[in-house]
Amino acid sequence: MQLQAYLTLKGLSEKQFADQVGASESGVLKWVRRERIPRPEKIREISRITDGAVTAADFFDLPADESAGDGEAGQPDPKEARVA
Repeated sequence: MQLQAYLTLKGLSEKQFADQVGASESGVLKWVRRERIPRPEKIREISRITDGAVTAADFFDLPADESAGDGEAGQPDPKEARVA
């Protein structure tokens, strides 16, 4: 599940989620917009906080876990969205 979809589903603002994960609101906004990819330790924390609803695969163009069944193919490449 994409982070934005999770926040919407749970009714959380970027600020509220930032406080939970120990990040800045601007950092979370960049993750949501796919402008940046969280550091590995933040990805682990995001997965823990979301009870596995948002995982590393949701930040990269990796094949979706077949058991998840949501198959989010065709996502933008986060590397192309990075600002130098």
